[in-house]
Amino acid sequence: MKPSVKVGSAFVASLALAGCALPGGTTVPQATHVNYYPQCYQPVQQLRQADQQYAQTMAVNTALGAAGGAALGGLISKNWQGALIGAVAGGTAAAAGTYAQARFQQEADDERRTYLISNDMSHDSSEMQRAVFAARQANSCYNSAFNQAALDVRRGSLPKDEARLRFAEINEGQQETAAILAQYGKKANDSVQEYRVAVDQQTQKTKTRSSHNTAQMTQNFSKCNQQVSDINQEQSSIQREADAQRNQAEELAGA
Repeated sequence: MKPSVKVGSAFVASLALAGCALPGGTTVPQATHVNYYPQCYQPVQQLRQADQQYAQTMAVNTALGAAGGAALGGLISKNWQGALIGAVAGGTAAAAGTYAQARFQQEADDERRTYLISNDMSHDSSEMQRAVFAARQANSCYNSAFNQAALDVRRGSLPKDEARLRFAEINEGQQETAAILAQYGKKANDSVQEYRVAVDQQTQKTKTRSSHNTAQMTQNFSKCNQQVSDINQEQSSIQREADAQRNQAEELAGA
């Protein structure tokens, strides 16, 4: 490994340890007042964690370019102030879509680079699948809670005042889940577009020879693309159900 890459890697590691340079986490605020259904909100918390971890993974990929810039700045100025300036320059370039550039700069061997890109996409696919699973868990729980509350209202065993509070919490949980998933889906789509560039460039470079890694890379890209579609479909489904149940709750218990 070249000295500059070592310095850049150390720089990224130091930022990660500082906990301030690898941004992550959803910007969707908690809107759910958890009183009756903490078991339903638990998967929402898991979805928040999945979103944060995914954002951090994307930040690390982007930081590959920033690390190179930081290393260059550090070597020129012999101090970390120069390194920070280099990080800004490198980060700006990385933000323009340099996942592919970073991988090509980091790994000269074609086969090894193909493996790394494939492995990154495999990891992201698993993370996206985990997010969809958490969202489905939350929505399934809230749907069951809504059906039970609606049944109790019709039976007369649940006062309408309490029913309104329960329905409100259910709707807040569903709306929050949908909002986080929408944001997650945007990040996932951005990431897949970065991968598309890398896969296209790598495929073009190795088109004269086939390998297991190349086939796996193509397959993993398709999986990531499908996962983005699943996220968007799940978000739309949750949003529709939340809106429909809110209208039904107003009919059952009033506004």
